[in-house]
Amino acid sequence: MEDYWIKWDDLFIKLHNEKKRKLVFFGRSEDWVPRALRKLKRFNPVICDSNVRYNKTSFHNINVFHKSKFLKDKNKYFFIITTGSYNSVIKDFKKNNILAGKDFVCLPDFYDFAFLDNLRKKRGLIIISSSDQVEKRATRYSAFGGGIFSLEFNETNYNIQKKLKGSFRQICKINKSLYAAVEYSGVIFVFDKKFKIKKKIKLNVMNMCGISYSKDKNLFVVTSQTEDKFYLVCNKKNRVVDEIQFSNLSGLNKSLHHLNDVLLIDNKIYFTFFSASGNWKNGIFDGGLGEVNLKNKQISIISSNAIQPHTPRIINGSIAYCDSSNAKVIMGGQSKDLEFNGFIRGLYEKNDYVFVGQSETMYLTRLQRLNKTIDITSGIFMVDVNSNCRRFLPTSGICNLHDFVVEDIFS
Repeated sequence: MEDYWIKWDDLFIKLHNEKKRKLVFFGRSEDWVPRALRKLKRFNPVICDSNVRYNKTSFHNINVFHKSKFLKDKNKYFFIITTGSYNSVIKDFKKNNILAGKDFVCLPDFYDFAFLDNLRKKRGLIIISSSDQVEKRATRYSAFGGGIFSLEFNETNYNIQKKLKGSFRQICKINKSLYAAVEYSGVIFVFDKKFKIKKKIKLNVMNMCGISYSKDKNLFVVTSQTEDKFYLVCNKKNRVVDEIQFSNLSGLNKSLHHLNDVLLIDNKIYFTFFSASGNWKNGIFDGGLGEVNLKNKQISIISSNAIQPHTPRIINGSIAYCDSSNAKVIMGGQSKDLEFNGFIRGLYEKNDYVFVGQSETMYLTRLQRLNKTIDITSGIFMVDVNSNCRRFLPTSGICNLHDFVVEDIFS
């Protein structure tokens, strides 16, 4: 957060330490100056403004002068910006080498604007996977078709480009390389930030969905959502070295449990699934988060009250996941869950922001029961959890957004 944002308690401490400098309100605001005076009148401020008409006048019994009187000798003054047009004042200060935090701050009543300001000004690059198909007759068809996409965004533009073709599911990042599972071909694509394919790992695993990696073991885990199995893949040998069944129903190619996304940590696989009993196609959604202990291959169900969950991730040090058809992110630890209005899938943490993906769901009736206006627009929410506000980054042309990696975020 910029140094010119400040809270009231911190401002009072600063003003008590600024006894040698005169306090100046920058901006003769009808709204903000009266509010500032209620708390700061005892510091005997004066007011300056850009409008020459106010020079040598009085406002609320406080003397007003043109800004030229104060900008020449910054060492004599400490400024508090008291105009809603604070951005133009900040530009003026920068031109005159008046430093944020040291020589000026914004009125603490503007502090909420800081969160809006930070979200609005962010720009970055997000790498996205989509499982859409390219055939128009397919139910998962979209204008772009499935693939790997780049989303570059700033304050005014959202530029999405297709980089690789295919029906891609989960992505994992290892150093500077990205690994993505292709659903129908049983191939893992390995590519760099510039989308140059470095290699392809061909596996005899159909309907791949989840993929995660253990650096210590140099081992992947992938899932088959139709066979309901976990496959352990040696990265050095590029082949399956072991497999684990979810239950005795696994291997029937019926997707009874519908294993999808995974998170490999130490000797444990955390995973999301649609049904513990194998009855989600019968309308029984006892899905949730599970755990596989790689030492003994024991499977434990951690929770089973979610509907079509996806994307286990470490968020703020705890395991979180998307409860997709309940339109929320289940946050770990003591954190408050994040609620939305659409089908939520894809989760990532970067620079103290939580990024949450949203798809154009085909299952509207599963969301209509929530008694919300359903958002069917695909895109990514950039969430400031601390301020409970968010920004939406649209991904027009994509129907199903499965996963993503936030590569870069800048102010």
